[in-house]
Amino acid sequence: MKIGIVSDIHCDVVAFERALEEMGPVDLLMGAGDWVLQYRFSNDIYDMIRDHNIIAVRGNHDMAIASSAGAALRASGKITPEHLQRLDDMPSVVELHVEGKRIVPDVAFLADPSILILDEATSSVDTR
Repeated sequence: MKIGIVSDIHCDVVAFERALEEMGPVDLLMGAGDWVLQYRFSNDIYDMIRDHNIIAVRGNHDMAIASSAGAALRASGKITPEHLQRLDDMPSVVELHVEGKRIVPDVAFLADPSILILDEATSSVDTR
């Protein structure tokens, strides 16, 4: 199984597209957070997360927008309702079990209760 991992996109659509192009076809695509940059949001980036079916987690920049500090941006109308929901639903940590290996793309937030565990063998999702 070939797994692609991207991280720290920071609203850079061109770099994100290039990363996807450079890695070529993958069986599973993961994103380790920081899709946005400080208090700037990109609906285009979130479209790509959706369109490429990326297993995505929040980074500290995403968490800032989701927190009370990002309330003005969230209320500004610049973020589509679909992507506001995606941001709200995105876990801080995802743990995958693939071919007997444990994969955690962002270990900085392991204490987060929103950990999402995916089991390749059963294709089941367990949110703890």
